[in-house]
Order: sequence, then C-alpha cells, then structure tokens
Amino acid sequence: MRWNIVKKLSVFSIIIITVPVILLGFLTYQASERILIQRMQNTSLHIMGIAADYFIQKYVGETENTINLLTSSPNFNSAIASREIGGVVLQEWENQRRFNDHIWYVYFGSADGKIDVVPSWQPDSGYDPRVRPWYKAAFTNPGTIVWSNPYIETISQNTVISAVKSIEHNGELVGVFAIDTSLYKLSDIIRDLKLGTGAYAILIDKDANIIAHNEVSELGKNVSEEGWFQTLVQHPKKSIYYSDGERTVFVSAVNIAQTGWTLVGFIPEAAFANESLPIKNKTMQVGFWSVLAAIIISLLAARRFVGRMHKLILDMKRVEAGDFSIQFTDHSSDELAELNTKFHNMVKHIQALLQQRDQTATELQRQKIYFAQLFENSPESIAILDSQARIIDINRDFESFFQYELREVYGRLIDDVIVPSTLYEEGLAISKTVLESVKCQLDTTRKRKDGSLVDVQLIAYPIIIDDQVAGIYAIYRDISERKRAENQLQYMSFRDVLTGVFNRNYFEQELQRLESEQKMDRLGIIVCDVDGLKLINDTLGHEKGDLLLKTAAEILQSSIPHEAVLARIGGDEFGILLPGAGEAELATVYTRIHQKLRVYNSSRSDFTISLSLGYASVSHAASLKDAVKLADNRMYKEKLHRSQSARSALVKTLMHALHARDFITEGHGERMQELVEKLARRAGVHEYAIGDMKLFAQFHDLGKVGIPDGILFKPGPLDETELAEMRRHSEIGYRIAIASPELNHIADWILKHHEWWNGNGYPIGLKGTEIPLESRILAIVDAYDAMTNDRPYRKGMDKDTACIELTRCAGKMFDPNLVHSFIEMITDPDE
Repeated sequence: MRWNIVKKLSVFSIIIITVPVILLGFLTYQASERILIQRMQNTSLHIMGIAADYFIQKYVGETENTINLLTSSPNFNSAIASREIGGVVLQEWENQRRFNDHIWYVYFGSADGKIDVVPSWQPDSGYDPRVRPWYKAAFTNPGTIVWSNPYIETISQNTVISAVKSIEHNGELVGVFAIDTSLYKLSDIIRDLKLGTGAYAILIDKDANIIAHNEVSELGKNVSEEGWFQTLVQHPKKSIYYSDGERTVFVSAVNIAQTGWTLVGFIPEAAFANESLPIKNKTMQVGFWSVLAAIIISLLAARRFVGRMHKLILDMKRVEAGDFSIQFTDHSSDELAELNTKFHNMVKHIQALLQQRDQTATELQRQKIYFAQLFENSPESIAILDSQARIIDINRDFESFFQYELREVYGRLIDDVIVPSTLYEEGLAISKTVLESVKCQLDTTRKRKDGSLVDVQLIAYPIIIDDQVAGIYAIYRDISERKRAENQLQYMSFRDVLTGVFNRNYFEQELQRLESEQKMDRLGIIVCDVDGLKLINDTLGHEKGDLLLKTAAEILQSSIPHEAVLARIGGDEFGILLPGAGEAELATVYTRIHQKLRVYNSSRSDFTISLSLGYASVSHAASLKDAVKLADNRMYKEKLHRSQSARSALVKTLMHALHARDFITEGHGERMQELVEKLARRAGVHEYAIGDMKLFAQFHDLGKVGIPDGILFKPGPLDETELAEMRRHSEIGYRIAIASPELNHIADWILKHHEWWNGNGYPIGLKGTEIPLESRILAIVDAYDAMTNDRPYRKGMDKDTACIELTRCAGKMFDPNLVHSFIEMITDPDE
C-alpha cells in the first residue's frame, strides 16, 4: 500500500518538474507540425484536384455527354415531335447503356404522364413520372443538365442518382430525359481513385449525404453532424488536419461545379509520420530526464502522505470497534483525500442505515401491534392456518363464535374442528384450493363445539411469503340472519300473503314437477271458486272480502289430507293437488268441504260463505293440464247451477246487516214507507206498484252497508273526500239490488234516488222527468224525514220549517209539483 503512495507521489513530482520542459518541447513540436500540416494540406488538395478531374472525366463528363448525344439524336427529335418514342430510339438508348457500364437506366417521362424506359419496364397503374424526384429536379435549371439528390428508384428499389434534362419542342415542355446510376456504381468509381496507402475518398451531395463510398454500408449516411465536416465547411482552403480521438487524418475537399457534389479525401497521419519523427524523439528525451528528477523529489514527500494513511487506518479500527464519532480532518485534493472522504461518507451512511433500521424495527413493532389488535378485535371470526391447514392462531370472535379456546385447537386440522362430517370433503377441497394460491369465497355451514350448526360465509386467502404459500388466512362471517331472511323470502315467494296457503307460482311449479317426474300412478285435482267475492268487495269493502278469502282457505285446509297441496291460484280461486287420489277419494274430499261449509254457515247469521267446486283425477299417462281444465269446467258448471241461490244468500246477508245497523235513527224505514205510500197515491201511482214503493222506501239506502262507519256516523259535516265516498252508496245499493231476485226490479230507482230536478245530482246527472217518478217521490220524503229528525251533529226541524226548505229547493233539487202535493199532504189535517 505504501509503495503505491510513493509511486503516486513520484508521478505528482514528475508532473511538477516536467511541465515547463514538456511545454517548451510541445510548443516547438507544434510549430514544426504546423509547417508540416500546411505542406500536407497543399499536397492533399493537389491530389484531390487531380482525383476530381479524373472523376469528372470518368463519370460526370461521360454521363452528360451521353445525355447531350441522345437528346440531340435526329431519331429522338423526330420522336419528340410525334409524341411517340419508337423502337429505334429505344435501341439507341440501349446501345449507350451497354457501352457505359455506370449507366443504370435511360428513360423519358412525358408531360402527359407517360414513361419510356430502357431496359424495358411496365409501370404499375397510377404511376406518374411527373411526381418523381428526378422529374422535378429538371426544373431547377430548365434546358440544362441537372443532377438529382439520391432517391429510391421505383423499378429496382435501389438508391440512385439521376442526370436529367428538360426537353422542349417549339417552346413547349414535352418531358424530361434522364439517365440514372446506382450509388454502387459511383462507389466503384470512387474506389478506383489512388490517393495513397490507407487513404480513401467519398462523394457527398449538396445536402451532405454520402452518394459514393468504398464501404457500401455507408451509402446514404448524412455527414452534416460529423466533426470533420463542420470543421471543413468553416475552413477557407477546404483542407484540414483532423483528429477525433481514434484517428488523425488530413481531410481535403474539392467541389464539382457541374453537379454541386463534393469529393472528400481522407489521408492518414502516417503519410507524414516520418517527417515529424525527429521532433518527437527530442521531446521524449526531455521528458525522460524530467521524470527522473520527479522520482527523487517524490521520495522526499512520501513520509507526509504515509502519515495521512496511518490516520485513516486508525479511523477504520475505531469504526470496526463500533465508534462512529470520528472527525474528518484531511482537506487535500488527491486520491488519498478522496479515499478518506469516501470512507467518512460511508461511515455517515452506515450511521443513517442503523438509524433507519431502528426506525424500521419500531415501525414493524407498531404494525405488529396494529395487526394484532385488528386481528383480535375484528367483528368476524378469523383463524390463521399453516401450510398443512393446521390452526396456529384464532381471534377472540372465533373463540366466542365456535366456542373453542386456542389451547384446545392449536395444531389441529381446521377441517377436524369446525367442519361437519357431511361437508368434510368440501372442507378438504377448500384447503387444497387456497394452498394452491387461489382465494376462496363461499356460503357454507360449520359446526360449533356444542354440535350446533351455523351458516357462515367463508373467505380464505393464501398467506404468501417469498413467493411461497406459507398458510391460510380464513375469515368466517355469521350469515344466520341473512339465511333466515332468504328462507323467509323464499317462503313468501311460494306463499299467498293474504291466506298463507301456497300461491299460483308454487302450484304451477308443482304441476310441472309432477308431470316431468311421472312417479305417481294417480293425481287428484280440485278447483274451488269463492262465490260473490266481487259483490262483497264492492259493497262491504275489501276488508270483508279478504276475511271471506281467509275463512274459505281455512275451511279448505281443514278438509284435505296433510300431504295435499292447497294454493290460491287466482283472485277468488283455489287449487288443490291430492297425490294418489282417485275419483272416490276426491268425492269424499268434495263432500267434506261442503259439510264444513254448512256447519260454518249455520253458526253465522251475519256472514255466509259459498264455494263452487270441480274435481278430476288423472293417471301418469294423461296430461295434468287437461285434468286441470276438466276440473275447472266442472267447477264452472256447478257455479252456473247455483249462482242465483248464492247471490240471493249474499243479498240476504247484506239486508240483515242493513237492519242491524238501522242507519242514522230507529224507525227511519217505517216512517219512510208510510209517507212514500201516501205521496205515491197522490201522484197517481198504480195500486199494484205501491208495494214496490214501500220496498223501495225500506231498502233505498241499502248501499250504505258499503260505506265506512267513520263516514256514516261522523258527528259533523263531511269534507269533499268523505262526501264523494258517501255518494257511492247509491251505486253500491244498485249492484246489491240487481243481484237479488227480490230487489232487482227496484235497482234502477235505488241508483237514481239522489238525482236533482235541475240535473246537478248524482251519480248520473239526470234532470226533470228523466228521473223515474218513484225516485223523485222518495227524494222528497227522504229529505223531509232527514230534516225533521235529530242527527248526531244537529237537532231536527219543526214541520213548518222543513216545508219552507222544501219549497225553497223545489225546481232545483225536487220536482216542484210533487213538493206542492207533499206539503198539502202533510198539512192536511185529514191525512
């Protein structure tokens, strides 16, 4: 190590001592070299001038002479005049091409876009010579020979240069004549130039592209960015002595005026090495003695540098012992100082790394605590497994959910602990999949310690360390509530919400299943229809209609075997499937249903139920759809047979409800019958119709059974919505009466008994005599009775006040003639 330092110091001393001597020698050598260079420059320019003259004679002159010769040919001029290049002209071109081996192609592009070529060539469709570079180049100097820039020739796809000349006839441009040559041909000509040992020439165009070179790979290269080119362009003599670090050459250039090209020659330094050799030898002698003196001086300076190295070694020992507090005191600028600097920088870097290590360890510890808390406090059950799917850790929620402590399950296979025996193969498959680096997520069932089963969502991730699966991170999420909700939703999707029996969707799926399986020898089907449901809904409201459906479903359910399927398959229709039932069994069920209906109806005086039934039995060979159709047809036949009696029963039920409620006040119906009978007689109603008028008076408000009690008995005036609901009672009453044989002949009077004389009544808006006489009579009697009797929100009027009110409304609400007769009637003391 010390020997290297001494050596270094010796070199330093040599530099100090020899600089003046070498500088003096260098200046002397440079002066001599300049003289030599000037002489070599002149010589190289002379050589390049000769070479340029040869090139012009060899190539440029011959090519231009050929163009002038061919374009001045009488045959060519005749062809130009006729606008048709014939075989004689083409043969002249071919002869010249064969005579001059540097000529590649001879061709003429006409102004109308045609081209004639030797050797013969057929252009592609769409080829237009007028857009080619050679054609355009001719117009830079019309009438003279112009040399184009290198371009890709269409025929052979080679890079060529063209000598071109525009051709005119009678002052009119007829086309462009061109001769082109391959860059390879130019390179062959340049290669033949004799410039001396190791010397060579290149030819570049006016854009500094190489168009000839003894190395074919250099063709087309642009040299405008080359150092020698930029230096040469700025030199007035166009001859320079150039070195790029790898070679030293004389570069000389001669311009070829005819083409705008430049011939550049490169003559190596070896050409004048012998003339500069004595100067170099003198310089080396001076350098030798200077080095010798420097060695002596360096030995004297070595001791100081050895002391610096010794201090560096001591600093290293302190760092090796773990002391990083050393101070940097060497401010020199040599290599030893640089080494000292790098060592102290390395020490600082090690200190920073140690601090970073401590910070990283602290951060890792923090993250470990964070993960541990996240793991322990997660609201989901988590287990960490090794690469064999054995438990190595579980969190608090896992212990609570599955009822195991870590000590009970540590090291055991997870599948042996919480996987039910029926799902053991599934558990093994999951472990295998995750250990193959595949995430797994599914809903499944797992087993607690007490043996109870729970629905869970399992999410298992592979634990990957250094690109290897080291274990499994398994998360178990309790989905029992979700499963219960799904089961409830599934239950509801197959159940009728109102009655609780199966719905049409389930009924049809069961039919399809039974038809596809064909496992049963026989199947019984019963179709049931609830009679009068619409009438109940329209009169008593949908709440009563819903009660009717639920009661019917209960009766049906209690009448069929437990294996039978009962479904609501329509608004008022039920279907029953009885596996294995024949005609006899179906008849028994049919009878049982009707017996239960009679028992129910006999115990209820206010509300009766009527069902129409039809049934059919089918073997496995028959169509279930046909059986359903047969049962449906039988049900409709029964419905038609007993529809009138069923409606009459319902109407009687409604009439019973009317009597039970005795609207507004007791005796209203009886008073109405008496007054209506008297006024009808005064109005000339036939005696046989008096009985119908009394029936009308008794049931004119039958529709009020369908009006809610909150509106009917409201202690005060009705608002607009309530009034609109109340006005529906005439329509409801009409529907009830039209369905009853006892009342259907007065249904029209019930519908129209609230029409006004002026047409502002309801529900139709009739006026005058369009309103039936019976309805006009009842309207007056009904209004009088209402005014003279107490209501929940007011006291009744006296007779005179009521008469005044009737008179005021005569002609508006009431028939004025009938009002006059009614007032006479009630004021007549004999009545």
